[in-house]
Amino acid sequence: MSDGTKSERRIGNQPDGGNEDQAGLSDSVFDRPTMAILAALILGYSTEHALSQTKEITAAPLNLLWSQIVPYDWPPAQEEKGLVLVDILRSPDSLKAILANADGRPSLLLDADESGPGRSIPLPLGGKDLHIAGNGSGGYWIGGEINRHMIGIAPHYVSDGYLAKISATGNAIWEHRFGNRNERSIQSLAGLPSGEVVVSGRNDDATWLAKISEGGEVLWEKFFGVAKGSSVIAVGELIFVAAFSATHESDFYKYQDDLSLWIFDGAGTLVERRVIRNAINRKSSSAFGKIFLQSEGDDIYLSSLWSDSFGAIKSTEVVKLDREGKTIWQKEVLDTSPPSSGPATIGLPSNCTNGMAIISPGDPVILCGKKGATVLFRLSSKTGEVTKIVVPHSHSGCQSNASPALFLARKNEQTVFILGSRRGHFGESCTWMGEVFGEAWK
Repeated sequence: MSDGTKSERRIGNQPDGGNEDQAGLSDSVFDRPTMAILAALILGYSTEHALSQTKEITAAPLNLLWSQIVPYDWPPAQEEKGLVLVDILRSPDSLKAILANADGRPSLLLDADESGPGRSIPLPLGGKDLHIAGNGSGGYWIGGEINRHMIGIAPHYVSDGYLAKISATGNAIWEHRFGNRNERSIQSLAGLPSGEVVVSGRNDDATWLAKISEGGEVLWEKFFGVAKGSSVIAVGELIFVAAFSATHESDFYKYQDDLSLWIFDGAGTLVERRVIRNAINRKSSSAFGKIFLQSEGDDIYLSSLWSDSFGAIKSTEVVKLDREGKTIWQKEVLDTSPPSSGPATIGLPSNCTNGMAIISPGDPVILCGKKGATVLFRLSSKTGEVTKIVVPHSHSGCQSNASPALFLARKNEQTVFILGSRRGHFGESCTWMGEVFGEAWK
């Protein structure tokens, strides 16, 4: 099983054949905590796995560091309404942010800090939906997709995966496209100490994983699972990739997406594969999984949620793994998904992102946005116990409403940065940066 495909059936988009409420239960009969316990008992999980929320505190208001329109000013006629955040990279001594317009380009690379957006570097790139990673020599890897368009008598989308090697000054050393009249894109990437890079993304209906040389040559590639989201990190000599795998009894019956973890060695040999979150989705037509992998020392954290066009339908779950991919603890954060729709969702968090920051003593923190506040969830690295921290925003300015783009970065052991962007539909878009002090965690 060298590419991780033998234990699953590859499928394409099929009509919905899943049964979302197998136990005949609904939110109109039971509240969400009761539902979680019942679901846990039915599926064989412990109630600790299902109910992780333990306490809630309201922190001091967000300490807003700056808030302003970030224009693309080279040439200025290309973008007048301001750019919005698409990804960030936090290193020990800097914070890099990629901003783009509504179409994904043009793009800027910012040296952001507490005083403001900092130096802006226009990225002379053709790619869009960009993601960033360090390359170990002071520069960056930037990946996404390019040349997306429809072809064929039965129209379908095609695109190329896009990868660029960027110098520390923001100049493109080289740019490469990967694809052959199929739908390919890069969704996540991780620089290796050797100077190479591993990327994960989609190739038509499958997850694509590749190791690419410093010069842009594909050293090896794998295809597995289904193309509904992925995240990749390098841990020592191993490569961890989280993605989705699908099973079904027939083409139209009992569809199921599982969140799975594949571990490869540096030569591309499959070391381990595990199902992490069983039946995260039961609709073949639903394709909005969010996954985020991050490591801290010997600990590996994986967060996941599932949403459709109307918002989150499966709460965020955080899993702590060891270096063999074994689960240490697994916690569902219940308040990260509205019950369904309508008045009951007012005031609940929305736009839960797949970002994460690690603060002392190794606790993962995730965030959600809602109108007038950011909601942080801190999980104990030892037990997974959850603390919910509501951080109010001011009632005016760029950060007053829920931001469609939210990112989290560690400042120091007990303080985190929050960055957000509000896209202006009829006016100018704006971007902001704030911080939450360590006192909020006590």
